[in-house]
Amino acid sequence: MSIVEMKKLLLVGHKSTRASLLKALHKTGVVEISATKPTELAVPANVDGKIREEDLKLQRLSAAFDFLKDQKRVAERMAKREEISYTPEKKKLFEPQPRVSFDEFSKFSELEDEAMATVERTEEYQRRLSDLASLLQRVKTEAEQVEVFRPIAAPMAMFYDTKRVAVMLGTCPSDKVLAIEKLSGENEYFFVYKPEAVGRTIPLVIVCLKADAANVSVRLAELGFIKSSLTYTETAEQKSAEFQKRIEQLETEKKQIVLDSVEILQKIDVLQQFYDYVLVEKAKLTATGKMADTAKTFILEGWIPAEQEEKVKKAISDVSENIVFEIREPRGGEVVPTLVRSNPIVRPYESITNMYSVPAYDDLDPNPSMAFFYFLMFGIMMGDAAYGILLAVMGYTFYRLKKPVPGKGNLYLIIAMGGISTLIWGALFGSWFGLDVSGTFLEKIKWFSPMDDPITMLVLSLAIGMFQLMFGILMRGIKMAKRKEWQGVLGESVSWLLAFGGLIVFALASFLPALAAAKKAGIYVALSGVALILVFGGWQKKGVGRVIGGVPKLYDAVNFVSDILSYSRLFGLGLSGAVVGLVVDKICQVIIDMLTFGGVPVGIVVAAPIFIFGHVLNIGISALGAYVHNSRLQYIEYFGKFYEGSGHQFLPLGYNTKYNYIQIQEDK
Repeated sequence: MSIVEMKKLLLVGHKSTRASLLKALHKTGVVEISATKPTELAVPANVDGKIREEDLKLQRLSAAFDFLKDQKRVAERMAKREEISYTPEKKKLFEPQPRVSFDEFSKFSELEDEAMATVERTEEYQRRLSDLASLLQRVKTEAEQVEVFRPIAAPMAMFYDTKRVAVMLGTCPSDKVLAIEKLSGENEYFFVYKPEAVGRTIPLVIVCLKADAANVSVRLAELGFIKSSLTYTETAEQKSAEFQKRIEQLETEKKQIVLDSVEILQKIDVLQQFYDYVLVEKAKLTATGKMADTAKTFILEGWIPAEQEEKVKKAISDVSENIVFEIREPRGGEVVPTLVRSNPIVRPYESITNMYSVPAYDDLDPNPSMAFFYFLMFGIMMGDAAYGILLAVMGYTFYRLKKPVPGKGNLYLIIAMGGISTLIWGALFGSWFGLDVSGTFLEKIKWFSPMDDPITMLVLSLAIGMFQLMFGILMRGIKMAKRKEWQGVLGESVSWLLAFGGLIVFALASFLPALAAAKKAGIYVALSGVALILVFGGWQKKGVGRVIGGVPKLYDAVNFVSDILSYSRLFGLGLSGAVVGLVVDKICQVIIDMLTFGGVPVGIVVAAPIFIFGHVLNIGISALGAYVHNSRLQYIEYFGKFYEGSGHQFLPLGYNTKYNYIQIQEDK
């Protein structure tokens, strides 16, 4: 349960063995390739073109996934409107990620032709759907233009000018028709034909002398008349029917493409498997780009866990006996990747730490202590035993159903263990859905109720905060001792532990008569801590600053107190959840009392869903608050005392698959 010891791999081989070697190293699952420093004779391998080719494949595959996902949603909407017959495959709520052996994964290369042919089909469908969308828009626009002229039974092409007469087919607003007809009454050579039509836009045929056409057009334009440019040889009725038929044909073709697209989803695993294969091939090319090449050889550098040295040696030797390699201890100045190995209880909490920063290789592993405090404080923030049972059952049930691959599913376990913590603290607080447990066996394990005794709850929260912060200072001392910074141990760890430890003893002795004799001892211990701060507080400075540097360090006590007060959020979140639960219970009780007739509590029927909804909502809000605020206390208050992070996580070659997990033998 610590940071795993790492070793450096240095290797020189003939270029003809590089592909086989990378495959062998990938199969071990324990080698991270690092950058090799180029020399005059060895230059970085040029694989940029090949990487671009793999990137293009990944982009096309990703585009295919997005397209198919969109078409699935389109098909579901069409099926709801009964436009197509489509029954989507029911997706399992907790579908485990597929696991494959290395040999099975290697065969994914054989899927390239089938996968890329499928991608080309999706690209063709996408292009055709784009064309259909444009066509449909154009045809619908033309249909709308023709629709207004349906009351006119004559072919639209017959409305054309003669030698002396101008004929104009067009439309105008319905409220301007009378004005146009009045205009025709003022000119004996001006004729208006208005068919029987209703609506906001009315079709008109205007006939006038050609000599008057210009003036008439101006007057008509002022009245909102718009001349049509349509010259179809059919009537508007016939042309409209033709357009509708064309629209139906295009819609039918579109529906068929949607159905053909969702049919591809039955073989989506082929695309996913090939996608993962390309990801690994790109990773190998990226690793190749980190190597240095001579005319015929390549130089490889990497990192392996020390415990896997023999495994890596055998894998390299099996590729070729002519590969020269060395496995040695890390040297000063080298950036060593970090591999943390924790027990099953602590392991889920590694994700919490990694969200902040991965520990450096030479740093302390913060996960065991952080996991303990995270577990401890989660339950205080939730504070209800019944909530804890539900969280624990749900978390572990989801984890078992999902069957996540190694490194995944940590949130389920964090919630489940948080549920156990909540059960313990909730039982101590006597809270079971906020109900009164007086007179039951549950009262025997009750310590106190935060609602009845909020001061005790606040003191408990601050005490836990002080304990964690002092433990963080202890961790700082251990870290400095590991680096042999003994003055720092005295000035930044032992001194503060003595100062605050003495103050704690003094405070307890002041309130507890049994400890009254320890009051003076507490003062002396605290003063000795202050003395160490004054003497060694400026240990990193030089000259006068080294002598007086401890004085400003005393101000850190203010920051320490401020950090302790941050733990009052344990009190606030715990109390707020309890209040919400109590309010839900009171509302339900009022409803039951109001709807009790003849001794029969009919109101239970109404109160039950309110009870369930209210407490489920409270569990969700409280769990989210506990997760976020708990993380915040670890990151800001606890890690701020000793943890630097800034490490580089150990990432073995080919680890980054997306859809399929490559099962290494040790994982089984």
